[in-house]
Amino acid sequence: MNNTDCSEIDGYEKAEKFVEAKNSLMKKWHENPYDLKILIRASFINWYLLVEWERTKHLNIDCDELADRINELYDFGIKKFSENEEFLLVFGYMMNVSPENFASCDYTSSYDNGMLMLKKAFKINPNNDLIKLIYFRSITTIDKGLLTKPMCENIVKYIDEKFSVDSLISDYVKSVILQIEYQQ
Repeated sequence: MNNTDCSEIDGYEKAEKFVEAKNSLMKKWHENPYDLKILIRASFINWYLLVEWERTKHLNIDCDELADRINELYDFGIKKFSENEEFLLVFGYMMNVSPENFASCDYTSSYDNGMLMLKKAFKINPNNDLIKLIYFRSITTIDKGLLTKPMCENIVKYIDEKFSVDSLISDYVKSVILQIEYQQ
């Protein structure tokens, strides 16, 4: 992923100025659509605001606009990054969790497409602990022996290397990983 400076966006997210963060990410993506890091973060914030609607509805964001942006980013990304494990992981996860937010297919087709994307990401890089965890979690319940403390630490380190430590996507992934870890 590119090393685009996202400090302004990180500041917006940390201050929970999600509309400003979303708008800034979309602007950066339109300026450089081949920046995978920006595409993923722009996709994620639009998706997050949509799936966390009860928490974010006070921001008065149009749900249809969020869904349109997610699908715009997906349509571009699938054409340009269909062999990229990070693109496949993020979109596969989002489609797996909320297939109804992807208008290009019906619910079942969207869900199945997400599952295929996760499987493909795992085939590309079966040694990536985050991919392994999300892929296996999507096909079965987590085996208590699969998720180890070192694996969780590797995932947190991976996320911190790919995204800002203070980004919404980083915080989200870490909270999901820690939630899984403490359920065991």
